[in-house]
Amino acid sequence: MSSSISVDEDVFSRILSHIADSRTVHVVLRALPKSHPLFFAAFHRLCELPIHLDTFDSRAAAASNEVLDYLLAPDANVELGIAESIRHLVVAVEHEKYRSIPQLPEDEVEAEGEGEEAEGEEGEEAGGEGEEEAEEEQVDEDSEEDSTERKVISPPESDSESDEDVDVAAFHDRLPGLFKRTRNLRTLDYQSCAGLPLSRENVELLATCERLHTFAADTAESWDIQPFLSTLAPNITSLNLRHISQTLLTTLVSHGDVFATYTNLEHLKLDITEDVWNWPQNDYVFPSLRLPALRRLELVVADLTLSRPRAGPLDLVDYSQLTELSLDIRAMHNGYDDNTIRLFEALGAADFPVLSHLEIKDGNNTANGHRLKWEPDTYYRRTGRLYPGLVERFLGPLSTLFSLWVDERVLLLGTFCGVRDFWDKNYPDNRFFEGKASYQRALEAALPRLESLRMGFGGLEADEIGMVLDQCDPTKLREFGFRFRWKNHKREDHGRDDPIPPELLAHLARFPKLTDVHILFPRPETQFTGVPDPVVDPRTIKDVASIFKCNGSICRVGIGNSIVWERGVGGDGEILLVSDGSRVPNDAVPRFYHAGYMVKYNPKSKHPWVHFDNTTPLRPNRGEEIQQLREVLKRILE
Repeated sequence: MSSSISVDEDVFSRILSHIADSRTVHVVLRALPKSHPLFFAAFHRLCELPIHLDTFDSRAAAASNEVLDYLLAPDANVELGIAESIRHLVVAVEHEKYRSIPQLPEDEVEAEGEGEEAEGEEGEEAGGEGEEEAEEEQVDEDSEEDSTERKVISPPESDSESDEDVDVAAFHDRLPGLFKRTRNLRTLDYQSCAGLPLSRENVELLATCERLHTFAADTAESWDIQPFLSTLAPNITSLNLRHISQTLLTTLVSHGDVFATYTNLEHLKLDITEDVWNWPQNDYVFPSLRLPALRRLELVVADLTLSRPRAGPLDLVDYSQLTELSLDIRAMHNGYDDNTIRLFEALGAADFPVLSHLEIKDGNNTANGHRLKWEPDTYYRRTGRLYPGLVERFLGPLSTLFSLWVDERVLLLGTFCGVRDFWDKNYPDNRFFEGKASYQRALEAALPRLESLRMGFGGLEADEIGMVLDQCDPTKLREFGFRFRWKNHKREDHGRDDPIPPELLAHLARFPKLTDVHILFPRPETQFTGVPDPVVDPRTIKDVASIFKCNGSICRVGIGNSIVWERGVGGDGEILLVSDGSRVPNDAVPRFYHAGYMVKYNPKSKHPWVHFDNTTPLRPNRGEEIQQLREVLKRILE
């Protein structure tokens, strides 16, 4: 005898509101007939998630044009208001033919990826134990190879054999019709690198979308920015401008009087890696944009731009008003990387009186291939950048800070310094570091304040992690991220199949409010390949399960960028993989997990592509996703 359970539409919509992955919503839609009363509740949830349109390859372009056919169908939209249901739109008007820099042929790209694995074997970055740092630091060969690698544009995951016939201009010409209908749009991400910029007509149409408050765009110098500044921008609360050159910045600054009226703009993200900003003198003067309401700043910036003790690009804003600051430090693209960031020699805690969150991503300056393999046993060193002034001048006195996300070795005093130099009472204190005492006092002042910590002390062993956690407040810490030293250099077998040390689990168990644990790099030879629904290594399953088991307050565990498990609801130790890293970063998981090992899958190979850095994901292939949307619209309208 069968029975059915009636679900109220409001309850069903509330349940769907907790689903942030469109693939899951598509599964629900396929399970429901169009006549079912809950079908359109699921469809409206799909429209709240990012809707992608893309012209980069022929498959995605064909599906995108068919989606436009349905969205622009006059009769159906009058009755159903499908286009009006869209809240988040990502439009990529891009194609390879617009690029000015040629890509490598596919066979060379694959060879490059394989070569990086060998290159990565040059060096396990030194962990907490400083004496291991004293081994060879051979980087001359690295510099030559790395500068070549950085010029390679990451290939998209495309399964199209011939994309030359994609008519990007024709697709671009159809966008005004779409923007006339998306009156309830909240978020627009317009991608045009390399491609066709947002037209004046499109900007003026978007300005009529009264609910549009989040906007992102690639800022080519050919973009007519004047209508954007005067019509659309005043209503924006979150603005992301990519590929800003000196020419474009000069244009922006010339409209300072207009920016001064932007009382709604609270969040700004700027990518200023497009230009050289008077290198190597590094004396470019960054004028203020005069934004009165800005509270959150994200800055993607080249290391050499911050190589002198001055505020530099932070002078673009009034940083005394910032509550959140995120710095993504990138290596410049000609091989002359600067390994010392001197920003915090010029700026101290007094300059940021209300700052509560600081993030520094430094992963663009480290070779990663060696972290994914057990052998060889001897490595060259690549130690990451130093940040003089950050700890003692900035973090120590900054009493308002409760969230600190840094990686690599950002928090360490020097190249040969480690955690044991500060807190291991049994460690021989036979090395002198200038300023060590003040540095340690600053760390011990900053760490107890934190509710969220991603720590940049390099790779640490279990006891070293415990030394850091001893400085944290168990009544405050909710999120904890770190790079674990899976390789135990004191043992011949390296511990490759050992479970996570009970000592580490015991440290995590001491924190009753801990909800999120993030290990930035996976156990070697267990990393994901980037294929959806991957086969997960049994050792990884055991690692994650043991972390959940050690502390009942832990809700999520991540290993790598956007690779996240959640605790099952059955209470039987079940764990659920909610994000597999094939979409990086995945907005369906908290931003706390948008760091660490980044899957780089080469579709021409069965092996993951071990890339130089963990900052720039491969361009995703949206063809299948857009085809799924097309099929849903077809069911509704035909």
